[in-house]
Amino acid sequence: KRDTTRPEVKEWTTSPDVDLLDAVHHGYDSPPQPVVHRRRFEFSKSRVRLLITDFLEGSGLHTIESFLHLAPTVRVELKEDRHATVTGKFGRYSISVDTGSFAIIDTRFSKSYGRIEPNKTLLLRLETILPITIRVEIRHEEGTST
Repeated sequence: KRDTTRPEVKEWTTSPDVDLLDAVHHGYDSPPQPVVHRRRFEFSKSRVRLLITDFLEGSGLHTIESFLHLAPTVRVELKEDRHATVTGKFGRYSISVDTGSFAIIDTRFSKSYGRIEPNKTLLLRLETILPITIRVEIRHEEGTST
């Protein structure tokens, strides 16, 4: 089957303090309500902070789901509908979103062929009218090891 997603890197820059990737794809561009998905990653090295911004262009009512798959060794906890913490050997991280709500779901992880183990996934879900911009922030909490 022909690939019709047409991925494109809009911007890729790196500096001593910030890495930035901005890309777009057309993987959801099928009728009757096509959606163009653009995602921007901005990583602040000094603040140990990742800001993920999703731009969803289109029209009409859509159900949006975004999955953050976690390593089997970390612990995830919901603090509120839009805030979670993830704790592991590299410290504790705060994850927040500006719209929708998080849920923790059971999924599976495969480190190598034939090895499957349980893990957790943080699911962001919302029903909304497009266009919309969604921001997720992942930041290291001060006072925890890195």
